Amino acid sequence: MTKRSPTKSSSNDRTGYNVGYKRPPLHTRFKPGRSGNPKGRPRGHKNLATLIKEAANEKVTLRIGGRVRQVTKAQAFVIKNFNDALASDEKAARVLMLMMREARLFEQESAPDNQSRLSEHDELVYRDHIRRLTVDDHTNSAKKKRGRSQ
Repeated sequence: MTKRSPTKSSSNDRTGYNVGYKRPPLHTRFKPGRSGNPKGRPRGHKNLATLIKEAANEKVTLRIGGRVRQVTKAQAFVIKNFNDALASDEKAARVLMLMMREARLFEQESAPDNQSRLSEHDELVYRDHIRRLTVDDHTNSAKKKRGRSQ
């Protein structure tokens, strides 16, 4: 068996560059300063999470108890949900309970000593409310299914 000597192309003669494994021809390489994906996401475009964070941190004017206050949209959302939940809006109460659960306001061991915690009575009311909401959800979904099948 004889050893093959690498064949030299005309471009190798001019540049002294061997084309091969992990050594593409010079004319097909990415040019300096040019992206490998020119039709990709343009610079400066923001993802959805960034857009939501920016929108939530924008200031809005709110009238609370006769006073005008500047608050973020996130704060206004929480205040409105609290007020609607107190006015017996069931959807707002559900959203509020989910927000409070996400914020871990009901976990006793995670709350520092200086942070206010729910009283035992409030905790019982919350748990009973969640139990009734989940029972109502299951009952309503069963009624809807029965209504569709008839």
